[in-house]
Order: sequence, then C-alpha cells, then structure tokens
Amino acid sequence: MNSGIQKNVRLYLVDDHRLMNEGLKQVLEAKPGYIVERMFTEAGSLLEDLNFHKPDIIISDISMPGMDGITLAKIVLERFPKIRFVFLTMHLNAQYIRPAMQMGVHGYILKDSRAEDIFEAIDTVCSGKRYLSPKAAALLLSGPDDAVVLTPRETQVLRALALGYSTKDISDYLNISISTVDSHRKNLLLKTDCRNVAELILWGVESGYVDPASRKG
Repeated sequence: MNSGIQKNVRLYLVDDHRLMNEGLKQVLEAKPGYIVERMFTEAGSLLEDLNFHKPDIIISDISMPGMDGITLAKIVLERFPKIRFVFLTMHLNAQYIRPAMQMGVHGYILKDSRAEDIFEAIDTVCSGKRYLSPKAAALLLSGPDDAVVLTPRETQVLRALALGYSTKDISDYLNISISTVDSHRKNLLLKTDCRNVAELILWGVESGYVDPASRKG
C-alpha cells in the first residue's frame, strides 16, 4: 500500500457518540499526516461550521439523531463539492451502501475495520479514488437486492416506534395525523411480514434501519 501523503490531511469527524469520536481521533492522529481539526455529534453543527471552515475529508456515521448521515452527505456533496465525504458505519446493508455510492460518497468503511484499513481508505480517497470496504463490495456483488425498502416517512415512523414513542407522540413529532401514523404502522407490518411492533423493531435493527443503541430498553 502506498500511504505517502504529501501534505497534512485535515479531517472532521461526525458521530453522535463522543467516545467514538475521541477514540477515532487518537487512532488517526497516531499516523503522521492526519490532523483531526474538529469533531461533531450532530449534523447541524457541522453544516454551520462549513460556512466558515473547510476540511479535506469528513468522516461521518450514518445513524444519528436528527439529520442522518445519508442526508448530510447529500447536502455536503452538493454545497461543497471539493470536500471528500467518507462513511464510517456499522451498517453492512445494501440499502445504505448503494445510495451512498450512487450519490458520490468517496468512501464507505465499516466500524469493525482495522486501523490499517481506515488508513488505506483515507489514502485512497486522498489520491482521488473511491474506497469501498471489501465486505460492502462483496455484498453489492452478491446479486440483486430484493430486500424490503422503506420510504423516508416509514423510516421515521419505525425509528420513533423503536424509541418507544406512542402514536400521539409520533403524530406530534412528525406533524401528521394519528390516523396517518396508524396507516404507516400497518403498512410497515404488512411490508415486512412482521406480526407485531416488537418484531418490526427487531427487523429494523437487523435491516439497518434502526440503530441498536437507540432502541427502548
């Protein structure tokens, strides 16, 4: 692997878990040439900061409260095309990998990767190429994806259910009627072939729609 970096690479880290940010910062800055300039726990603060400062690479999680990583990446790539965007995520799921690569994300790394793999990904992205974790690449090449795909609204309702929100809570939070929430819940059960909400939430975790850390209880 050619990891020679001609200049310092300025990095921003985005993960709603502070310990993840701190740990990754220590790993990255152990290698000469990498400088973690800022760390964020949610997308809004990052976007505000980008109005004044521009890193070389943003390394972001996908599952975050508020604005998720996919939405964040889309905004960053449209507004700041010179910034390279890399996902570091637990999601080994074509429902995330495929749209990420299609929108032009520069790298997709799994959180169980070795430090050497993360270095290789960053160096690859710095060289102007794209990096896809070997496991993620194998998943995309394994055949057509016939998995259930949820709409953005269905995903919001599912995640709210996983957090333990009541129908009224979801109605207020998403500014939709209670009957619409009920309709989404019924459609989710039918679409996923789940018998109840508990099974639906488990399906959401296994399919990558729900962060296990965010589940109620």
